[in-house]
Amino acid sequence: GGAELTAAELGEEQQVLAGSLTDALDPAGWTYQDGSALRPGTPPVPRPVACPASSGTAVTQGTGSAAGPRRHLLELQLAGPAPASPESARDRAQRVLLGSGADMLSALTPGPDAPPETAYTFTASFAGGIVKFSATDYEQTLQITSACSSDPALAATGNPAT
Repeated sequence: GGAELTAAELGEEQQVLAGSLTDALDPAGWTYQDGSALRPGTPPVPRPVACPASSGTAVTQGTGSAAGPRRHLLELQLAGPAPASPESARDRAQRVLLGSGADMLSALTPGPDAPPETAYTFTASFAGGIVKFSATDYEQTLQITSACSSDPALAATGNPAT
């Protein structure tokens, strides 16, 4: 329960969480999904995405007086450089996320014969959304997805957190 978070609140929570995580893992070399660089010391910018209609959280699209606004969520996807140790990176991310108030949903440690592209992962719930961190011998990834919100600022282009 509780009140639904606004676009600004969702964006700020994602920025703080992602900033804490990339700082703990070494902020250099992280990029957005489009390949643009995340500048150390600059808050990451989440992007609004329409909630899936099948999730039961979206308002039915249509025309006329029955049509309502589509609900949106904020998503932040970052890719980081290859860690010195994928397991250590995952463990560090897990400590940061749990220390930030996230609740663990799952953690995966590949077996000893797993190929190097097999990810060490940590998935948690945070502020009604999901946080997923993974690390392989080749890269680290972070995905933060908020809960769906009816705040119209999420449907606008640009960064609702500013």
